[in-house]
Formats: sequence, structure tokens, C-alpha cells
Amino acid sequence: MSATFIYCRVSTDEQARVSGLGLEVQESECRAFAASQGLSVSAVFTDGGVSRSTYLTERPAMSALLSSIKRGSTVVVHKHCRLGDSVAIAMMMKEAKRKGARLLVVHGDNSGSDEALLLAGVLSIISDHELRSIASRTRKALAQKKERGEVYTRRVYGFRAVKNQLIADQAEQDVIARIQVDAASGLSWAAIARSLNLAHVAAPSGTDWHPRSVQRIAERASAA
Repeated sequence: MSATFIYCRVSTDEQARVSGLGLEVQESECRAFAASQGLSVSAVFTDGGVSRSTYLTERPAMSALLSSIKRGSTVVVHKHCRLGDSVAIAMMMKEAKRKGARLLVVHGDNSGSDEALLLAGVLSIISDHELRSIASRTRKALAQKKERGEVYTRRVYGFRAVKNQLIADQAEQDVIARIQVDAASGLSWAAIARSLNLAHVAAPSGTDWHPRSVQRIAERASAA
């Protein structure tokens, strides 16, 4: 039987966040996806604290994975962006094709077409842009509210009130960023809610995430 490998990666910044983007969540969803495809996982390759821009062969786990891939092998990743930036995505897809292996993503296009390669690269760029935009909007919103001397009493997801000032809650801001990026990648509100619940990310209500609550938070963040 041909081997099936899982590849997981997080950057140093992501490891420091409570965002549900962690290695355990990636591996869990990759294993579930592999099982749904009738695949038995042979090994898991994990690069922790590795930037998306790091060259493939400079990553310890990725280098080992590339050496293990043979004709007929299957590589499963959570999303194309776990492979890295648009250049890394293109290189990995081409390398898999050259060796006669399959590259499957839990959330993404698995057609293997040139269009899929283009879309993966575009989504990687969108992901980077969205994370930067969220940070910029948050800083501007905080600055404007502080200038107006507003008193903050109402609970707003992503922020906490400290001495009449609205302070960004980093853990919740990371969840907002995840929702925005997942939405930009084409995931439905329901799929994002399921992913957050599987990752045991606390919902604003204290219970489970629901599609509508995910949508409200995304829309509020976009309007900030």
C-alpha cells in the first residue's frame, strides 16, 4: 500500500497565539480527512516555529518529507498556506507532481490543475494581506476611541475594558484573524464554526460557535 504522509507547520508567532491554528488541530483534521479518503497515515512531519517564507529544504521536517515521497505517495496538509508562501506552495505542488505523488488539502482545491495552483498562490497572498489589514484596522479603531475619551462598558469580542480604555485582547484578536482568513479562503460560516469548536476555541457566548456568531464577528472586524 502506498504511503500517506501528513505535513503540519506553524510559525513562531502562531505558536505563541491561542488561535486554533496549532499543530494539534492541523494534525487532527488532517487525520480525519485522510480517514474519509480511505487513507492510512504512515507518518506525520511537523515543522514548529518555522516561517512560511523559509525555503522548503531548510525546514527539518519538510526536508525529511521530501526525501520520503515516492511514486504513489499521498501528502495531506491542512491548507495550502501551511506549505508556506506562494513560492513554497508552487514548488511543493510541482515536486509532488514530478515524483508522481498526490498533494491533498483538507480545505482547498484538490484537482491538481494549473488553476488550483494559481488559486492557492492567490489565497496565500490574500491571507498575508488580511492579517496585516486586521492589525492596522484594530490600531486605528483603538486610537480613535481613545481620542474621543470614550468609556467602555459593553463587552466587545476582541477587546477588554481597562480603566475606561479599550484594550485589544490578543487571544481573541487572533481568533478574529483566523475567521477572516478562513472566510477569504472560501470556507463557509458553518465550516469555520465547526473548525473553531473542534479546536476548543472559546466562543463569545461561552458555549459553542454558530455560523451566525462567526459571521457577525467577521463583519464587525471588516467594518472597524
